[in-house]
Formats: sequence, structure tokens, C-alpha cells
Amino acid sequence: MLPKQHLAYGTLVALLLFFLVPQVGVLEAAVFLFFTFFIDVDHYFVYVIRNGDLSLTKALKYFDGMRKKYALNKVSNIKTPTLIFHIWEFLILILVLSFFFPILIFGFFGLVFHVFLDFIDMRRMGVLTHRDYFYITRVIRRKFFARADKKYTYI
Repeated sequence: MLPKQHLAYGTLVALLLFFLVPQVGVLEAAVFLFFTFFIDVDHYFVYVIRNGDLSLTKALKYFDGMRKKYALNKVSNIKTPTLIFHIWEFLILILVLSFFFPILIFGFFGLVFHVFLDFIDMRRMGVLTHRDYFYITRVIRRKFFARADKKYTYI
């Protein structure tokens, strides 16, 4: 899903939480929105590491081009780059940290909401298998199932 869509949906849900749930104040709604939207900074990190360029505009074009080339054309047998903030190990880390820093529970729900929106979008495009949802699955596949891993092109 595109960043502007995440921002729009995240803002809508944050406002609904703020106005409909008495326990949710401005801070909690803001944390939810922050985590819903800024999770996508990992796309930018991938671009910077791969290209050595800090241009946000070029990074957006890079991933938009990747989306058009692979997702919208339903190219199979590819794996997207590991997006560190999109994997469940990171979400679980934020959940565990929320026991020590309770405000992070709203960050956790913001992350889950973001990943849920991505899941819907990827299902709509027919590319659910392009992403590893747990980093450990990529490690296991590469280490113990090298022959099966060769069928994938890592982009």
C-alpha cells in the first residue's frame, strides 16, 4: 500500500480511537498514527543501503517502480527486500516492550494495522508470497532448504 493511503487510513483510525474510546487521549492516538505511518521508513533504509543515495524522492520512485514491475504485473517467484519494521519479530519486540513502556501498546496496534493494510493490498494484487512475514523463515529457507530457495529471485 502506498504511504499516502497508510497516512489516510491511519489518521482516520487514530481520530476514531480518540473520539470513541475514552481511554485514548491525544498522545495515544498520535503514537498509533506515528507507528502506522512511519513503519515504512524501512523502505527508505533499503534504498539508501542499496544505492548510497539519501534522496527521499528517488527512494519513493524506486519502490514505486518495483511495485509496478513485480506486484502489479503479478510476477511470481520473487522475494522483496527484508523490511525490518514489517516483520513479526519486530512487532513482537514492540509488544514485549509495551509491558515496560505501556504507551507502546498503541505503537504495536499501529504496526499491526499497517501490516494488515499491506496484507489486504498484497492479497488484492495476488502477491502475498512476495514477502517473508517472519525473518526467521528467510533464514531457515536459505540455510536448510537451499535448493527450494533457488527458485526465488531476491529483489
